[in-house]
Amino acid sequence: MTQTFVIPIAAIGAPRMTRRDTWKKRPCVVAYHQWRDIVRAHCKDVPSADRVEALRVYCRFVPPGSMRRRKVVCGSLKRTKPDVDNIAKAVMDCLWEQDQAIADVRVRKVWSLDENMQIEIESAPSAE
Repeated sequence: MTQTFVIPIAAIGAPRMTRRDTWKKRPCVVAYHQWRDIVRAHCKDVPSADRVEALRVYCRFVPPGSMRRRKVVCGSLKRTKPDVDNIAKAVMDCLWEQDQAIADVRVRKVWSLDENMQIEIESAPSAE
């Protein structure tokens, strides 16, 4: 069974958190928490991590105005920040408390005219 969620915001990477962030939050941590709340609001009824067969995250980013031929760039890979490993960590951390059972993850970043993030979760059928 495959579930697909489309979230109308750009993907961000999980920031490195320190002990100090519990009482004096840096702007990157505040932005991450706001992003996480939006993702959780859009992703309802996700299967438990031990049932997940594959996780696919497709991130679409709008090219900056400085890129002259925006339409030519669209569809090509985005090779700048955020890093794909940080995006994967951010998505898994906000959807599951214990995500060590997930063994197949793919993150793809591309330039696009519309900014969004698509999460596909392929899961095994429940044992019920």
